[in-house]
Amino acid sequence: MNTMEKLLSVGQAAEFLGISVHTLRGFVSKRRIPFTKIGRRCLFDPAMLINFVKQNTTFPRPRREVGE
Repeated sequence: MNTMEKLLSVGQAAEFLGISVHTLRGFVSKRRIPFTKIGRRCLFDPAMLINFVKQNTTFPRPRREVGE
């Protein structure tokens, strides 16, 4: 399997992330998400998308007790 077979299209990447194509294109235009540009096509490496999700994950703050 070559690298091109592993890259996802905009539609596939949006589905992978659970967001709209419009939102993904906004991330691309603002350079908020890693992508590969080949000609006019934007392609996405699934491993980089997983890393993007991990880096943008927010964890809940510890619950404060009353009186602290």
